[in-house]
Amino acid sequence: MTEKNRYWVALIVLMWMSATLRVLGHSEPTKWALLVAGSNGYENYRHQADVCHAYQILKKGGLKDENIIVFMYDDIALHPDNPRRGVIINHPNVLSGNKSAVKGGSGKVLASGPNDTIFIYYADHGSTGYVTEGVLSGKDFVDALKKKHAARSYKKNGENKF
Repeated sequence: MTEKNRYWVALIVLMWMSATLRVLGHSEPTKWALLVAGSNGYENYRHQADVCHAYQILKKGGLKDENIIVFMYDDIALHPDNPRRGVIINHPNVLSGNKSAVKGGSGKVLASGPNDTIFIYYADHGSTGYVTEGVLSGKDFVDALKKKHAARSYKKNGENKF
């Protein structure tokens, strides 16, 4: 199994696990964010930079780190072609390359409850019907969200207001 396939399998497993996990005694609605950069390589720098930018905006807006789940490759901040090694830039903002946002394997899961809101941001090339061609179809992704909603694991998806 390739690294990219393992990455997407982990995403699907986490989404399914989160449908069954809930924080006990959780009465206040919580806002969650799932940020995904589906491509890798320095030539796709913009996708990872966009996810880092979204992370910083959410943090500035008050979303807690434990409620932001980031999936992205760790191959641009220290890439030999990066003129500012260790720094990821999304014009006009300069992002300091927060290690927790760049590295995977945080152990976080989307443990949302029935009154919670989930914001999902996905940055990649994409194609008709596919999130990542040959790995995860758009239909499978939407079906996973529908099942999560049916299990009362969230109230609404971010829509226009968050």
